Amino acid sequence: MKKLDVLAFLDAVVVFLVLVKIINFLHIEWYLPIFPRPYLGIIFISLTGNPQTDQILSWILAFSVLPITSFLTIKKPSLTREILEKVCISLLLILITTEILALLRWVTHPFWPSEENWTWHFVKIENQLFYAWTPICPILFMVAVYIWLLKPLTKVLERTGKKIFKTFSKMERWVNSVRTDEIKIPFTRHPKVLLFASMLLTVVLALYPYHPNLNPLGRFVGVDVRYYFEWLGGMVGKPFPEALSYAFWEASNGSRPLYLLLLYTVKTTTSLSVSDVAKFELVVLAPLLVLAVYLFVKEGTGNDNYAALAALFTAFSYNITVGVFAAFYANICALILGFLFLTLLLKYMKNFSWKTLTILTILLATIIFIHPWTWSEFVTIIITYLLIILVWEKNLGEFKKKIVPLGFILVVNLLVDIVKSWVLKSLGGIQGGYEVASTSLGLNELTKLWLNLQVNFVNFSSGFYMNPIILMLTIFGVLILTYRKKDEYTRILLAWVIVTSIPLPFSNYVAHCRLVFNLPFHILSVNTLVYLCALTQKEENSRIWFMVKLLTFLIILLNLTYAFRSVINTI
Repeated sequence: MKKLDVLAFLDAVVVFLVLVKIINFLHIEWYLPIFPRPYLGIIFISLTGNPQTDQILSWILAFSVLPITSFLTIKKPSLTREILEKVCISLLLILITTEILALLRWVTHPFWPSEENWTWHFVKIENQLFYAWTPICPILFMVAVYIWLLKPLTKVLERTGKKIFKTFSKMERWVNSVRTDEIKIPFTRHPKVLLFASMLLTVVLALYPYHPNLNPLGRFVGVDVRYYFEWLGGMVGKPFPEALSYAFWEASNGSRPLYLLLLYTVKTTTSLSVSDVAKFELVVLAPLLVLAVYLFVKEGTGNDNYAALAALFTAFSYNITVGVFAAFYANICALILGFLFLTLLLKYMKNFSWKTLTILTILLATIIFIHPWTWSEFVTIIITYLLIILVWEKNLGEFKKKIVPLGFILVVNLLVDIVKSWVLKSLGGIQGGYEVASTSLGLNELTKLWLNLQVNFVNFSSGFYMNPIILMLTIFGVLILTYRKKDEYTRILLAWVIVTSIPLPFSNYVAHCRLVFNLPFHILSVNTLVYLCALTQKEENSRIWFMVKLLTFLIILLNLTYAFRSVINTI
C-alpha cells in the first residue's frame, strides 16, 4: 500500500504541474492588491525558478507515472476509486504545504524584512495560484448576490409545466434534512479557544502594518484615518459642551457624533495621543466584531462550533482586510451593534418580552448616531425580512405576529432619525440614504454595471475584494439559504442578500464598495463548509471525511495568507 501512496503522490504532482501549465498558457492578467494601485502583470508560475527545468520535470513525471497508473487501473479496476482518493489527498497536501510556506514568510516578514530572495519563492507561487482566478471575481460576486432568484424562477417554470429544475427540488429536501446543531465541524473541538484565537488574530492584523520594521515613521494606514485624526483633533482641548457641539454639527456633517464621542472619551481618559487613537481604533473594533458575529451565529444555529468557525472567517473577512485599507471604522462599529441587534432579535423571536423589545429599539437607534447609512441598511433588512414572510412564504399569520413588534422598532427609529435630522440638524439615515441615492444611484449606472464592478474590485478598493475562494463559497452558501426552510436566522441572512442585490445594478462603484463591505460573506461562506461536512459526516472514518478536513484546513490557510498579504500591502 505504501507503493500505491507514492504513486498517488506522484500523480498528484503531475496534476499540479498540469494545472500550472494551463494557468501559464492562458496568460491571465493578475492584480496583486497594493496600495494605492494594484500591481498588474501576466501570471507565469515557475515551480523550480527555471521554466526549462519545469518543462523537463513535467515530461519525466508524466511519461513515467501516468502509464503505471493507467496499467494498474485497467488491470484492477477496483483500485480506481482508491487511487483517485489518494491523488486528491496528495494534491491537497501539496497545496497546503505551499500555503504554509507562503504564510510563514508573510508572518515573519516584520522580523525578517528581506528583499527578494529564495525565501519568497513559494510566496510568488501562492500569489499567482490565488490571483489566477481574480478576473472572474466580479462574475462570482454577481452569481452570489443573485442566485437567490433561482427559487422564484423555479416556481414560475413549474407552473408553466417545465420540470428542468428537479435537481433543485432534491437539493431542497436534502438541505432541509440537515440539522445544523448536530453537525461535526473540523478544527472546532474547542470553540471558545478558537473564538479567542480569532479575536487575537484580528488584533495582530490591525497592528501588523504599524510594525516598526515595516512602517518606521508610523504613517497612517487606512484611507479614512486622516479624517478621524482631524475630527478628533477638532474636539480635543475644547470643553465638553464645545466638543459635543463639534461632534453633532461640524465633523462629517454630524453623521457619527456618538462614535466620535467614544474616541474623545478614550483620548481624554488615557495617555494616548490623538494620532494613536485614530490609528489603533481597529485594534478594539475588530475583535468586538468577531465576538458579535460569534454570538449571532450561535444564537441562530444553536451550534458553538458553527459559530466559532464563523468567528474565524470574520477574522480574515473583508471587514478586516478592507477595514485596514479603507479605515471604515464607524461602519465597522455600526456592524458590531447591528449583529448584536440581530442576536437579540433572534432571542426575542423565541421569547417575546417588552424588556428585550426596548433594548432592541435603543440598540438600533444608537446606530443612527454611529453610521446612519448602515442604520438605513439594517432598517431595510428588517422590512425585507417581513416581506419574505408575507410574499415569499405567504405566511400571513406569522407576518401578523411579527409586524407589531418590528413595526414598533421601525416607527420609533424613524422618529429618532427625524429628530436627529430636523431638530438636531445632523445627518440622519433617511437624509444620508437620499444623498447616496441622488449621487451614487441611477438608471444610467445599469449600462455601466460591469465597469463599476471592475473598478470596485480592482481599483477603488485597491484589489482587496478579490478573494475568489470566499466568493465561490458564498455562492453555495446563499443557494443553501434560498432552499432551506425559513427560520428566523435564514430569513435575516437571505434578507441581507436581497437588500444588497436590489440597488446593486443601479449603483456606482462607490456604493458598490459599501454594499460589498457590509454583506456578511464570512457567514455565508461558512454555511457552505458546514453543509459540506454534513454531506460527508456519515463517512467519518473514510478518506472522504479526511479530504473534507484537509480542504477546510486549506481554505483557512488560503484566507490567512490572503489576510496577511492584504494588510502588509496597505503600507
